[in-house]
Amino acid sequence: MPTAQISLSTSSLAARQNGCCIIPPALFLWSHRVRHQNLFPTAEGDLLCNVTAVSPFLVDPGTGKNWLFVKVDTSEGISGWGECYTQADRDQSIVAHVRQLGRYLVERSPLHIKHFTYMAYNDFAGKRGSMELYSAVSGIEQALWDIAGKRFGVPVYNLLGWPCRDKIRVYANGWYHGAKTPKRTRQKLSRWWRVVLLP
Repeated sequence: MPTAQISLSTSSLAARQNGCCIIPPALFLWSHRVRHQNLFPTAEGDLLCNVTAVSPFLVDPGTGKNWLFVKVDTSEGISGWGECYTQADRDQSIVAHVRQLGRYLVERSPLHIKHFTYMAYNDFAGKRGSMELYSAVSGIEQALWDIAGKRFGVPVYNLLGWPCRDKIRVYANGWYHGAKTPKRTRQKLSRWWRVVLLP
């Protein structure tokens, strides 16, 4: 298991007080996590299941903004999928966040989901959030929950506290796909939808 050596500079990373070196808590926690790749295993065998790759997939649907999916692979052969929210002209920066955050997941347990989200906000982002950060984290977290559900053989909603309802009403996004006239609206409604969102 790889380890990391951390050298402290008394001028930048630490301060001396009464002859003692004071290490910032965030730096101490990060170095501790690097030395102990898998903390607090949740079930027997968790230490044997590690993330091997985090891969972003940017899809051009032919209209509107691009879609961004994330695939997380593990050493057990289980893969999880998630989707990141995107906006026009900001998708590439979200892809970069996914790739950089993925470096912190490789060789770690995919079941330590809370640890990942804590690290992403507190250590990786320095408690400075952004749309790109939250979009990347949400897509990766979805993929990790997907892995957990597949590994334990249960629907993800069971791991999150069971479902709230048996079904949910959905609507067609008419303005996004060209239903801007009464005729196009009727065509949309005549297919599958009972409700359509108009501008």
